[in-house]
Amino acid sequence: MVGLPLDVVSDICDQLGAGQRAFLSETTLDRYRRACAWSMSEVAKGACREVTEAIDDAFESPTHWMRKAFDYTRALSANRDEVEADLFVLPSQSIVMKYGMGSGPQIRRPGDVGLTKDTIYVPNWKNLQLT
Repeated sequence: MVGLPLDVVSDICDQLGAGQRAFLSETTLDRYRRACAWSMSEVAKGACREVTEAIDDAFESPTHWMRKAFDYTRALSANRDEVEADLFVLPSQSIVMKYGMGSGPQIRRPGDVGLTKDTIYVPNWKNLQLT
């Protein structure tokens, strides 16, 4: 899986602490953890939906395959103090789409497909011979 590291830093600790204290005064720590995990999962789900919608703006004539590039994992793990959900690009779509994303240098990793000046890189040259 290819992941995009994202750290969110915000000055809302006091508000979150107040919300936590109010929530815990009414229910158990277990329910609070589950509510936090559900909230984080919904954020990842919303982010996945938004980046999928942005594909139409970022690419000219995107295919259905490109629109299915993004996925997420839910944050519903038990017995953990940290709440974590992931948003990621599927590996095969990442190989193709990364050349059209960003303004920095594009790096070709081993196994990537794509064009160069004199060559077309394909994942398995035997498949090209068969074709």
